[in-house]
Amino acid sequence: MRNFKIVGIFLAIFLLAQSCGFGGPAGGGIYKSEDTGETWGVSDKLARDSELSLGPVHSIGVEVDEVNPKNVYLIATTSGLYKSQDQGTTWTGILQNAEIMAVSVNPKNNSEIFAGGRVGGLAKLFRSQDEGQTWIEVFSESRGDNTFVSAVEVMPNSPEVILIGLSTGEIVRSLNSGLSWNLLSTLVGRVMKITASENQSSVVTALSLKNGLYRSNNGGAEWSNITGSVKASQYLDFESVKTNGSAYYLSTVKGLYRTGDVGGTWQQLELPSHQSSTAVSAVTVNQSKPSEIYAVIELTVYKSTDAGITWQTRIISAVGTVRDIMIDPAEPNIMYAALGLPL
Repeated sequence: MRNFKIVGIFLAIFLLAQSCGFGGPAGGGIYKSEDTGETWGVSDKLARDSELSLGPVHSIGVEVDEVNPKNVYLIATTSGLYKSQDQGTTWTGILQNAEIMAVSVNPKNNSEIFAGGRVGGLAKLFRSQDEGQTWIEVFSESRGDNTFVSAVEVMPNSPEVILIGLSTGEIVRSLNSGLSWNLLSTLVGRVMKITASENQSSVVTALSLKNGLYRSNNGGAEWSNITGSVKASQYLDFESVKTNGSAYYLSTVKGLYRTGDVGGTWQQLELPSHQSSTAVSAVTVNQSKPSEIYAVIELTVYKSTDAGITWQTRIISAVGTVRDIMIDPAEPNIMYAALGLPL
């Protein structure tokens, strides 16, 4: 009987340690590279106690503050939103009473942050005007059907204009920093991502999980599908090239594609994959060197320095799937990978 008690005590201690974040992530979390993706390491210590970590949080996105790239935000779904003020070395939970699915920082005033997700089955958007110290609710969807805010974008040239995408396909806009909202359009399926062009103020691009890539030339009032010949059951991520408003990279469950003419023609990029999966969960571009591309299948990071003609591969030693990959705009040798469950 005594042996059973000892085993029970050790089991209880182990489970408590896991729940507190000891022992490293069992699946999910945040990883960082400081050498352009050559090597990766877990980077999940809590600011309040360096002996504790985030643990195996299901993270689906990471956002770097363009004004102050030392500020990094981790979208941790049911664990909320975390912030690092030291380029991912330590983290603090700043919004943890909601399931967070998207975040956007005002590129003109980085004290203002918008975070979207859901609470109690209702889609919600929250705004902070003090870098995440306090939050107010600025949008709530009345339908109680587990709809959530799945994408949010602060327009870079008009930061009072906010676009949000819902898991049910609606794109909603505010012209006054979230005080009021109007429905712009409805896409098919979850809105995965919305980005606005810095160089073409009226150009907005949105990704539908089911129907692929849409582009608007009038701020989101009207949309055209530019997916063209790319056929897939799910479209997972995209990245535009800031120096070329016609170029996009599109990741799908069937692989990675590139267009240089706003979707008029698409080329599939052949990744040297020996995995059973072909799902490219994330893609990003080094905007200071646009021929440098990164794509991910599960835990394998693919790097190209010639716009996708040839590739190098590196493995992140972890458990989970890379759901997002981000390059520090000021120090592009620094990269972040958000790990979570597959979509």
